[in-house]
Amino acid sequence: MNFNIKFLIILIFSFFCLPFSIFSQTKVTNLVFVYEDKEVFPGYLGNSDKIDYSNPGMAVDGFLMIEKILPVKISFKRMPWKRCLESELKNGTVDGAFLASYKKEREVFGRYPTTKDGKVDESRRWETSVYVFYKLRGSKVSWDGNKIFNLLNPIGAPQGYSIIGDIEKMGYKVDTSEKTFSDFQKLINKRIDLAAELESQGDYVLENNPKISQEIEKISVPIASKPYYLMLSHQFYEKNPKLAEKIWDAVRDVREKEYKNLMKKYF
Repeated sequence: MNFNIKFLIILIFSFFCLPFSIFSQTKVTNLVFVYEDKEVFPGYLGNSDKIDYSNPGMAVDGFLMIEKILPVKISFKRMPWKRCLESELKNGTVDGAFLASYKKEREVFGRYPTTKDGKVDESRRWETSVYVFYKLRGSKVSWDGNKIFNLLNPIGAPQGYSIIGDIEKMGYKVDTSEKTFSDFQKLINKRIDLAAELESQGDYVLENNPKISQEIEKISVPIASKPYYLMLSHQFYEKNPKLAEKIWDAVRDVREKEYKNLMKKYF
């Protein structure tokens, strides 16, 4: 067998073997993530089990970016939050659920990202929701972290936000609106004395509306602060522990690099 024939055989053999090698290294894992069917702005939009991928919310857009980092393909489902955790995630019919604050009792449903010593790894959260009060500049209303002083009118808050229940438990009346901008208009018109808002959202409105920022200021003492996570099912983690850790790493990377850009889209 001369050299040319040997070379041709080797070339043909390499041609047919190469694709199998490539495919084995770039195998795509299909993932299913589930989230609530009620709108929680800006994380996910729309009160439905349907998903508008042109404007789904910051969390959905953010998790889709994981596909650019890892060889995964993510699809989403929406349903009541209790079912997300206690049925779908617990039974392993989905691979992940978001956005979940940490509660010890939820560990039976799925896994949170953890550090080497087993503690919840806050660095791999999707976001931290910090709620603060905003008031008119010069207003005598104040908040010390436990009690509100000199309050005469209701407190404003966006409809559907969890902070509403917290404020009502304190014994204060809440006047809801569609969004933070509307609450700030109510403040300026003196229909409310305080606006309870997500800090990231309230600050963004002030930064981009100089006239409003001249009249409204933030009370820096937080009302509440909670990190929120992507939980993964126990079944998925047991089968894919290395990939699971990489997914949580990717969540951190997307948050650190893309979160502000996503805010520009939704605020």
